[in-house]
Amino acid sequence: MDTKKQLEQALQALDDTREQLRESEQKFRSFLDTANDVVYILSQDGTFQFLSPRILNVLGYQQDELVGQHFSSVIHPDDLPVCQSFFERVVINQQAEAGLEYRVRHANGTWRWHDTNAAPLFDAQQDLQGMLGIGRDIQDRKLATNALQNALEKAEAATLARSRFISTMNHEIRTPLGGMLGILDLMALDETDPEKKELLNYAKTAGKSLNRIVDDVLDFSKMEAGVLMFEQEPVSISDVIDTVRVLTESASNAQGREIVVEIGNSVPNFFAGDANRLRQLISNLVSNAVRYSQDGPIIIRANACEQGATWRLRVEVEDFGVGISDTDRPNLFRDFSQIDNPLSAAAKGTGLGLAICKRIVEKLHGDIGVDSQLGEGTTFWFELDVTPTDGPDVDALATDEPAVLGLEGRRVLVAEDNIINQKLFLTFAQRMGLRTDLAETGRSAIEQFSPGKYDLVLMDVSMPEMDGFEAISFIQSKFGKEKLPPILALTAHTEDFIEKQAVLLGVKRILPKPIAYETLKRELEAALNLEPVPALRSMESNAEALPLSNNSATALETLQQVITSDVYEKLLPDFGTQGLLDLARKFVKDANRRLGSIIEAEADGDYAEVALQVHTLKGSARTVGFQHVENWVNDVEANGLASAGGDIAETARVLQLKLMELEAVLSVEPAT
Repeated sequence: MDTKKQLEQALQALDDTREQLRESEQKFRSFLDTANDVVYILSQDGTFQFLSPRILNVLGYQQDELVGQHFSSVIHPDDLPVCQSFFERVVINQQAEAGLEYRVRHANGTWRWHDTNAAPLFDAQQDLQGMLGIGRDIQDRKLATNALQNALEKAEAATLARSRFISTMNHEIRTPLGGMLGILDLMALDETDPEKKELLNYAKTAGKSLNRIVDDVLDFSKMEAGVLMFEQEPVSISDVIDTVRVLTESASNAQGREIVVEIGNSVPNFFAGDANRLRQLISNLVSNAVRYSQDGPIIIRANACEQGATWRLRVEVEDFGVGISDTDRPNLFRDFSQIDNPLSAAAKGTGLGLAICKRIVEKLHGDIGVDSQLGEGTTFWFELDVTPTDGPDVDALATDEPAVLGLEGRRVLVAEDNIINQKLFLTFAQRMGLRTDLAETGRSAIEQFSPGKYDLVLMDVSMPEMDGFEAISFIQSKFGKEKLPPILALTAHTEDFIEKQAVLLGVKRILPKPIAYETLKRELEAALNLEPVPALRSMESNAEALPLSNNSATALETLQQVITSDVYEKLLPDFGTQGLLDLARKFVKDANRRLGSIIEAEADGDYAEVALQVHTLKGSARTVGFQHVENWVNDVEANGLASAGGDIAETARVLQLKLMELEAVLSVEPAT
């Protein structure tokens, strides 16, 4: 081949290469012009060498306006350190990086969020030239993410506030309820008349059911969170329904109503389940039937059919009341929902009953529904799969007599600030043969405690000066956990943080208030690894029958005028005359002390302390029946703790004077 032809071929190849380069460049420019992202090149010192045309649409700059400037000139000062580190990693380590989020200044002066990916840039000889990056505007996404995060934080804060409110109200109600149930326990222990004992047992059952109902709102909150727990125990649906029947017939709004119970022969005698939840479920349905029907019987039916290893249990509650229309039926099981009917005004409630029923049944993987015709009555029903099982240990339930545990002579420290709870725990302990010391605050508990002095400690969680957990932590740090006796925590609160704190401190058991005598016995026995022993001593009533002096009689007459009649009648049979006088003296002394603290706290502007003392005084006054003190507390709360402008202290001083006069009358010695 001659030289001329070779030259022509070389020129043609060069032209082809140039054409390919032009096509490639055109494609690259088309990509840069149409891409939503900004392509940029930084030199090794961080100055812009190139920016794609998209920079105008994204940030408002002309394509060459930033060329020659350092990238820091458009980066938000707070984000500059991370951007500098990102650039150095790409250039020094010569590795690609991705996912950097930062704020860059728009030409109009505002800041916009960007995201960038980058890689080292090399020339044809593989010498490092700088960094090639691709930036994307993520302002809308970032704002949406931040808004979502803020909404989530607000929702979590609202949920926490609601949970704490529910728990606090639960505690407020449980405290006087605990006193009532404890008094019923004490009365039942000493009662020998079969009829009265039966009535007391019904009262105890009603009180426990009330305690269960009090927890409905808390249960609802737990159901929403998906943390509601269910027990597995032998359940007799006949016993559950009979308890509901007794409670319903004794209710004031159901007096005279006939409750008919129909239990099919196919229903297993016992099956595994949660008796309290089933009682709660049936009780809600029966209460609903009472509210929405004026006459006629209420029928509770239970039937079952075998399905292999399990049985399908169906329970129905039928009334002959106003009925439910087709349009109202879809709203029945909604939260806080009530239907309109002629009895609505008399049937007001929380609107949670049926909603809780639905959630309980769904949690048990069952079905719930309603059959009704307007004006002819309603039948609510639910179905569950149950597994037959043996009944409870008959021997364990054979006697109602109070057995004495192997606790005789054991030393126990009881840390409790509530007057009624103090009296109940000390009375329970006396009946168990325990030797007991009382600490009214957490600080007092640590002052009285020393290793080897006590076999067991009962520690209330909420106490003034130092709470129970603080006291436990102090004792552990001072003496070491290995030298401590078992410590059982007492609380009427239900918040999760209490359980978490107990776990952190190694507290094995948290005992809820109210706590029954038998339950406390079992817990103490378990904590000390003791076995029950036969009763060796008489358990007759300790309510004293000492003769009253004239002064004592006068004090008792005064007390009858001060304490509300219903509370007086409940307390006197259990505590006796002198015991009741002693309880009243303790309350008056404690109330005067708390009133003094309220006066001082208001003068200092410490309304948190005012609220604490008012809260404690309210619960004690209500439980002991001092109506005047309770009315004063209600007035203080109604007027607002931080807005009374000195009125709290003024009225507190007046109340103090009245209590001092009462204390003088009550401070008399019994006849000997």
